[in-house]
Amino acid sequence: MYASLCAIFAAAAVRGAAATSMKIDFLTMADVRTDPIINPKGLSAHVHRFFGANVAAPSTQFKDLRNAKGNTGNVEENKSLYWHPSIYKYDPETKKFTMQKTSLFSSYYIWETGKTKAFPEGLKFIGGGMGYLKDSRQNAECVMPGKCPNDDCTRWNDFFPPHTCEELEMSMVMPSCWNGKDLDSPDHRSHMAYPENGDPDGACPDSHPVRLPQMRIFTRLAPYTGGIHLFSDGTGYYHTDYMSGWKESFLQKVLDNCENDSFAPMPTAWCQDHVTFRDAPKNPDSTEVDKSKLEKFQPAPFKVSKITKEKVDIVSALPGNVPPMKDITPRCSDASIKKNKKSCRKLRFKSTEVVLGGMYKNWRACNWKKVKGKRTCVARDYCGMLKTMTKCRKFGDSAGCFWEKRKCRQDLG
Repeated sequence: MYASLCAIFAAAAVRGAAATSMKIDFLTMADVRTDPIINPKGLSAHVHRFFGANVAAPSTQFKDLRNAKGNTGNVEENKSLYWHPSIYKYDPETKKFTMQKTSLFSSYYIWETGKTKAFPEGLKFIGGGMGYLKDSRQNAECVMPGKCPNDDCTRWNDFFPPHTCEELEMSMVMPSCWNGKDLDSPDHRSHMAYPENGDPDGACPDSHPVRLPQMRIFTRLAPYTGGIHLFSDGTGYYHTDYMSGWKESFLQKVLDNCENDSFAPMPTAWCQDHVTFRDAPKNPDSTEVDKSKLEKFQPAPFKVSKITKEKVDIVSALPGNVPPMKDITPRCSDASIKKNKKSCRKLRFKSTEVVLGGMYKNWRACNWKKVKGKRTCVARDYCGMLKTMTKCRKFGDSAGCFWEKRKCRQDLG
């Protein structure tokens, strides 16, 4: 199931005139321990999964992207390169880490037509990760959840669920405000900033006044087999690196002329009259992605061996000898809590990943109630508790709550 449920829910976010989005899909190019932004002279600290232009050498620069022979994405003119930490599953019996295949990667571009500047040629930056949870809206949505493998719900982080999913859709938001002068910075982040509340039309800070297209990144695992999962950097924090490969003048024409009344990650918005989709014609009535079309124009397999002969799959330690970070917070659904009334009623929001403000952080996070004839611990609707617009915005913003139709709701996208 390749349609983004988050994007479907986001349909309600459609704005008025000059609101535009464009979806670009990719298949995986390679998994290799390189990072052209952080480690341009050698191997990186951990393995990354690459999408886009068919290059991944440590020394990769803008000219290499433009000259790349091949591109795993469906837009001919987009020769950008995207990468994020590869995903592993740990087997406690064999004590091995096995790399997980990505079923689809999508980059949604969202902008106000005629009011947005194209990425300058050579721009590179990092978005999301530890310390950027609120602005980057890192989320892992489980579509059609199932059971934990062998009834073992052990997990090592808050991001990857321990149970199976028909599809796990991971998403995050990239920064879209630029300082207007630097193509990179020492920490590869400071020249960029997130707009207010992470919204594509949110105010940019005075230090970063230039508005660029906002990218929302979606990575999917279908099916997701449950169990212990983590990123190759040992964490459950989702970040993405980006190196623009667009010809600036071409992208500027797209940003100035395409308009489709969509201001959210919409799976049926493409700007197909302004860019060349290699899997055209598009079907405006379907949210599904025809992977067979994408497979037809994939470049020759990337030769990772030219960079390193390191084994990165079915390994006893994460490549680069990265130690796994076991960083979890309690949830109402945890095995040790969901069957224990005392533990259930004791858990407060401040001890979970739900960051409510004011007095609400000390409120109970769970309810002990009967479900299908059995007493169990059930998570409370934390946004729904905030009954007024003022409370919703003041105390629920950090937890992803928003006010809509006279109710405080959870941000699903």
